Amino acid sequence: MPSKVDLRDYPHGNALHGQSLNWIYANGLDPFAIPHGEVEIVGDHLTAQVTDGTWRTLPMQTPPEEYGLTRRG
Repeated sequence: MPSKVDLRDYPHGNALHGQSLNWIYANGLDPFAIPHGEVEIVGDHLTAQVTDGTWRTLPMQTPPEEYGLTRRG
């Protein structure tokens, strides 16, 4: 079942803001290139929209929980 991590849940000033950026970097994406902030997780892959109409799917190297982040169902 897919789940999501929404980077907008961790805005600048939030205690986990830096951790959310580190998680995205650890998985091979640039968090500043994800305009909508949502990262979908299906199995061991994550998918994010990196520009209008361009999506990237990558194998997940590190789960969000290792960075203190919460998945939404």
